[in-house]
Amino acid sequence: MDKTSAPLTVVRSEPEACRIKLDIEVPVERVREAYEETLKAFREQARVPGFRPGKTPKALLLRHYGPQVAEECRRQLLREAVREAIEKESLTPETTPRVEDEDKLAVNPDSTFVFSVSFDVAPSFALPEYKGLRLSRVPATVADSEVEETISEWLRSRVSFEKVERAAQAGDLLKVSYEGTLAAPVELPETSRFYLSAQNTWLALREPELIPGTLTGLVGVEPGQSRELTVEFPESFNDKNLAGQRAQYRFEVLEVHGSLVPELTDELAQQVGAESVEVMRGRVRENLQAEKAQAQEQALRQQVLTALLSNFEVALPATRKRVAAYEAMMRLYDREMRRGATPEDLGKRQEQLRAQADEEALQQLKRFYLLGRIAEVEKIEPDMQRVQGLIEYMARSSQVTPKVMIRRLQESDRLENLVVSVRETMVLDRLVEFAEVIEAADKKE
Repeated sequence: MDKTSAPLTVVRSEPEACRIKLDIEVPVERVREAYEETLKAFREQARVPGFRPGKTPKALLLRHYGPQVAEECRRQLLREAVREAIEKESLTPETTPRVEDEDKLAVNPDSTFVFSVSFDVAPSFALPEYKGLRLSRVPATVADSEVEETISEWLRSRVSFEKVERAAQAGDLLKVSYEGTLAAPVELPETSRFYLSAQNTWLALREPELIPGTLTGLVGVEPGQSRELTVEFPESFNDKNLAGQRAQYRFEVLEVHGSLVPELTDELAQQVGAESVEVMRGRVRENLQAEKAQAQEQALRQQVLTALLSNFEVALPATRKRVAAYEAMMRLYDREMRRGATPEDLGKRQEQLRAQADEEALQQLKRFYLLGRIAEVEKIEPDMQRVQGLIEYMARSSQVTPKVMIRRLQESDRLENLVVSVRETMVLDRLVEFAEVIEAADKKE
């Protein structure tokens, strides 16, 4: 049937912001045609005793399969009418269209088929002025002192230790035996007992401390000497069995090993692929320059984003807000648990965390819709080579193949987020190009 001769009747309303409701009426002519087509399909496949497939009389077929025919016809009408109505209204649903009271709908080939469907849509808003934003940039210069500090840190990472006959100093490695007694004795698991008793073990006088207070408490002790210390384990101590406890310790220092930081020489520089010390300094400077330039780019993007979102208010789809807030809440919970928070701690802070999650979700969605609209206006499509590069980097970090990483991203619904992230970065870079960038030294003007 020509749909233009029997068009749908569609009444559109917006019961709330970003929520569309379509009241749809399918004309009887189209209902009857859909019903007959469904009946024909059943006749060709139906198995009725005494009749070959395709030869069963209509009345007998309906007696055997009437409810199934009506149900299949209903599904077909809903599917086709919803798609046609959405196209007719030029809408792009943000959520899966939901048919109201779907289980109560029935098809009658002699009457119209009427139903309602609702779904979220993207917000409609006027774009703020995004060209010519005024940004400030700190010059990405690298001082000689920064080069030397970076090299010094690298040299300290290659430190070695040798036995010395002197009092212990900060940074030393001590061979010790120790015994600790808790002020309030408790039964400790095997994994916690090492903190209270050990023989001929190694203890570093640097952060992070194995036992709180030893960094300062054992400085000045010579080999062969002992020292008693009162140790207070903080509430945040990594071993929860000892957190908040007090203990009396006796340490015996058996040996002191002093740290030896190597001297930077051409020979040492050659071990890392540099021909000389000066070549190494040059490479360090280049790396620092690149890091600062990258940080500078990120700072400019953040300035653009802050300027755009500061006065940008928009109604958001309720369903998407709920999903984004839930995901933000899960991320907060995961982060806090990794930091050592207990379920009890999180329960006490639930309202605070929920408010924080709601705010994060709000800013995330405002960013998504605003930058997405600018991408449409400026015709910015995500660079799939950059997406592939990120996938390969993630695959290397996880020690899997890119194919496996893509499958993981798809299964966790993160692949689309990765594509959106690349597009948003490209949009922000374009806006930086549009902006008026002033060097920080010129901000007085």
